[in-house]
Amino acid sequence: MTTLIDMPTRLLGVSVAYGLALAVLLSPVVVLLYRRRVSAWMNRPAAGQPPRAPEPVVEPVAESPHLASLPLTWRALSLGAAATPAPSAAGVQRRRVLRRILLGWCVGGLANAALMTALLLQAFPEHASANLAWTGGLTFSLPVLANALFLSDFRVRTRVGLFLAGAVGLYLLLGLRGDLAVSLFQGFVLLPVGLLLLLSLRFWRGVAPLVMPIALAAGWLAVAAVELARQAFGAGPEQVWPWRLGGLLLGGWLGVALLRWVQAGYERRRLSDQEIFFDAWWLLYVLVQTVILVLMRRDAFFYLALLGWPLGIALRRGLWALMPLPAPAGGPRHLLLLRVFDDSGRAHRLLEQLEQHWRSLGSVRMIAGRDLALRNLSPADLAAFVSGRLKQRFVGDRSGQSLGQRLQALSDTPDPDGRYRLEHFWCHADAWQPVMRALAAQSQVVLMDLRGFTPQRQGCLIELQHLARTAAHRRVVLLAQDEAQQQALRQLFGAQESTDSPWALVALDAAGADQGQRLFDLLAEPLPAAGPAVPAQGHLRG
Repeated sequence: MTTLIDMPTRLLGVSVAYGLALAVLLSPVVVLLYRRRVSAWMNRPAAGQPPRAPEPVVEPVAESPHLASLPLTWRALSLGAAATPAPSAAGVQRRRVLRRILLGWCVGGLANAALMTALLLQAFPEHASANLAWTGGLTFSLPVLANALFLSDFRVRTRVGLFLAGAVGLYLLLGLRGDLAVSLFQGFVLLPVGLLLLLSLRFWRGVAPLVMPIALAAGWLAVAAVELARQAFGAGPEQVWPWRLGGLLLGGWLGVALLRWVQAGYERRRLSDQEIFFDAWWLLYVLVQTVILVLMRRDAFFYLALLGWPLGIALRRGLWALMPLPAPAGGPRHLLLLRVFDDSGRAHRLLEQLEQHWRSLGSVRMIAGRDLALRNLSPADLAAFVSGRLKQRFVGDRSGQSLGQRLQALSDTPDPDGRYRLEHFWCHADAWQPVMRALAAQSQVVLMDLRGFTPQRQGCLIELQHLARTAAHRRVVLLAQDEAQQQALRQLFGAQESTDSPWALVALDAAGADQGQRLFDLLAEPLPAAGPAVPAQGHLRG
């Protein structure tokens, strides 16, 4: 009986450790190679003619993209000095979506905590008591708290403080209950929370959950092949390397097939990017807690702990099905994000804030770039990269989709968690302008990050010129680093100020820790009552 238990436990435990190590080590390598590859394709012209937008396009941009006289007015604001607005329909929708997400994940996590507590009582009948039930329940619930705080919109310091307070309080409480309680804390709290923190770091968050199926499959088959060689053929340490390599390659191939299955679910909107991240982490947690529990009692009965993962998913999805969300007032509002392409990290932080706040109202759309490659890596992108078909992901490439096909694939339907998609378009050097014009025509709100802008940034000048011609009566927010840059941009563009203009030039320097919330309020602010379609008196000048 011991052998029957040891074999699958060793296979599971060693393969999970092996797969996790592969995912942790491979993810930064994949990111670097991926960014290098997309940068090379971005700098090349498209094969054939550049794509054309299906909608009527305004007059072509002048060859020399100077900001000629264009009718435009704007408001100059400091985001830190902006008054807190009254509760709006957009804010109500965002809180409704967040509550639904949190409730779904908490119910699924607490179901796993209840299952593990029941198995803990079964594992230690000699200690079975109300005290052990409370100990197990609190221990297995703390990762649920970590998940909920990670998803919440509290400030980072508040979230960290709340979790540390809960963890320290639980550890002190468990310390009074003996060595078993402390061991439970170390194995079932510190380890999963450490994995969550690791996977949430910049180089792992967008990549590790997608690399995980490949790494786990490769790790499991590599370990299984070595065990088969030892048990069936009596292979020694020097003879198992071909078996390990063969298992690794076969497992990698199966892992890519799993990744394609995830990709299919994502493209059919059966999965969200948030679910992929947290389900990958929760799967690791369930695998680790199962191995620990089986090793503690050496009884195959405790493989029942594996049910915690599908049980949590089923309850979460069932709860979401019982809590349908109304559409945002006025329908989804899609936001176009334009920016200065650089590697400063500003765009990455801005996109995180938009993901947290805006995606309850509509999608965030953008032209992809290497500066946001860590957040733009979708299952389809990674599958195309590992299979050597990344070029097909570029709009206008002969082997890929046309601009019209990509635009038709956009949807107003949110993901199962109620959030809208982050939609990115990879473009060749000579194909980005038609994509920008088409996205601008389909977006209700435009956010343009001008931090790092100089007059030599020809792409930003082309985008501003197009927006001034076509979006004068839509919500357009231009971001400046501070009031000094704001003043410099005002002098450069010479736009006339108006308190009721839908355009705003915003200085971010004094926004503080709630910058994301203030920016969301500004972007979601209702437009002033529409007057006659007469060009505003003002101009941009170059």
